[in-house]
Amino acid sequence: MNVSKRAGVALMSFIFLMTLVSAIPVEAKVPLRWEANVSYTFQPEWTGVIVGEDGLSGNIIIDVIDWRLVGEVEFGSLIWRIDWDGGGFIEGTLEGRVSQVLFSFIYNGQVTDASEDWAHLIGRNVHVSGSLDLSFWTAQAIFQIV
Repeated sequence: MNVSKRAGVALMSFIFLMTLVSAIPVEAKVPLRWEANVSYTFQPEWTGVIVGEDGLSGNIIIDVIDWRLVGEVEFGSLIWRIDWDGGGFIEGTLEGRVSQVLFSFIYNGQVTDASEDWAHLIGRNVHVSGSLDLSFWTAQAIFQIV
């Protein structure tokens, strides 16, 4: 088989494969976004309030499991739990870093457990970013489940 025939067969195979893939229905996962305001309680945990764009609110607890300081950056492992005012909960893990220069943080993780109403979130990715005010030991964060 010459080069042009191989290229033609490869192109036709690719087009056929893309047709099959595009025909498979995909269930869209809507990202969830909440704002959290937390305070450090020196336990070592952070506690606070979390509020969604849809008016949903609850309490959040973030436990520091492990952390290490490398230069001016703290790397940490966290577990978190949200208890919603209307009932139900979501739990998960986070890994990330805190800049002691910029007073900002970025964490990524996963939902690991949830009550029945929130069970569809188990396994979804979590992204948290925000800023610290160490003069009051508080933090403001955007908490997203994607």
